[in-house]
Amino acid sequence: MNNNDILLDIKDLEVTYDTEEGIVHAVNNISFGVVRGKTLGIVGETGAGKTTTAMSILRLLPERTGNIRKGSITYDGRNLLELPIEEMQRVRGEKISMIFQDPMSSLNPVITVGDQIAEVLQLHEAAGGKSGKRPGKRLGKPSPEIMKRVDEILEMVGIPTERKSEYPHQFSGGMKQRVVIAMALVCEPELVIADEPTTALDVTIQAQVLEMMENLKNKLNTSMILITHDLGVVAETCDDVAIMYAGEIIEYGTVEDIFDMEKLSLIHI
Repeated sequence: MNNNDILLDIKDLEVTYDTEEGIVHAVNNISFGVVRGKTLGIVGETGAGKTTTAMSILRLLPERTGNIRKGSITYDGRNLLELPIEEMQRVRGEKISMIFQDPMSSLNPVITVGDQIAEVLQLHEAAGGKSGKRPGKRLGKPSPEIMKRVDEILEMVGIPTERKSEYPHQFSGGMKQRVVIAMALVCEPELVIADEPTTALDVTIQAQVLEMMENLKNKLNTSMILITHDLGVVAETCDDVAIMYAGEIIEYGTVEDIFDMEKLSLIHI
């Protein structure tokens, strides 16, 4: 594989948390890569270090307790751990975005979904994104161009544009997650990190949302890290897989390398 094919390359990452009981080693010397246009599944039980790994990539670990002890996180040739905070803020959203497990943790209950998606674009512009605008003190009213983009992304995730004036509580769980996915994709990032994006949904809605995410990934030519505990989901949606246990990657390779597809239904984490 050509090095130019690797969008994200993590080497020897070690992460600890400071607790009252002492230092907890959450991630222990893990290494993996994400290929451009491909989906990497990170699988493991609760507490394996999956979310800590994701938060390390975006440098969103708890400021006082989370520590990246060593390692490198190279994105498109640059070590994210060495970037100034202002530059890292531009990376978030424009280059890398995240879909969280609970959609309500990402949605403001008193702001319409359309305005929340528009705000992502406005903040992106204010941070000096693709528009090149300088940061401003107030966001103000979204421009017609931004609202047009809001309509486009809502249509892409299967939400009628007339619902942009509604509030989160007026949406079902599956529709809320579609809104969150729209917020993550509206700036057309190169890499999306999806942390258990369907855990809170029933099985039928899970399948619909995962299929939609796969279609959008292909349409936008986006790479993805899918964090899950469900090996069946990985088999259906991922190209490569890393299996984590107790902060370490114990298996890593292509889906075909890791799984015997015929026996997959017998495997559970």
